[in-house]
Amino acid sequence: MLQKKALFDVGEGLFSDTPVPVEIEFTHGKAIFDMKPLTSELGVKFEEENIDLTAIKTSKEAGEASRRILEEIVFGWETLKDSGGKDIPYTTANRDKLSTSHQLVVLLISAATDLASTKRKEEEKN
Repeated sequence: MLQKKALFDVGEGLFSDTPVPVEIEFTHGKAIFDMKPLTSELGVKFEEENIDLTAIKTSKEAGEASRRILEEIVFGWETLKDSGGKDIPYTTANRDKLSTSHQLVVLLISAATDLASTKRKEEEKN
C-alpha cells in the first residue's frame, strides 16, 4: 500500500510557485516527490481542458488526463526505485509512465490537494 507524508514546513514553497517535497512510501522503499499544490486555479484549468478529477479517482481508463495532471503537480523526485531496486531518474517521460499507475496518480492528487488545503489555511491566518 502506498502512503504519503508531507515534508514541508508552512511557508516553505507554500506561498510561492516553488515545488515542495512530499514523501511517498512504497512497499520497496520511499521516494520524495517535488510537488505543487492542486489549487482551485488548476481545477479551473483542468475543467477548461475537460479533465475530470473525479473520473480519474474512480477510473483506471484516465490515461491522458492523469498525464496532464502529473505534468502540473509533479516536478521531480529523489530515491524513486522500481520493484527491482533500480533507481528511476526523473524525466518527463518517466513522469508520464507513472501516470499509468492509477493508485499512484490518486495518491499524488491527494498529496497535491493536501498541499493546497494547507496553503489555503495558512493564507487565511494571515
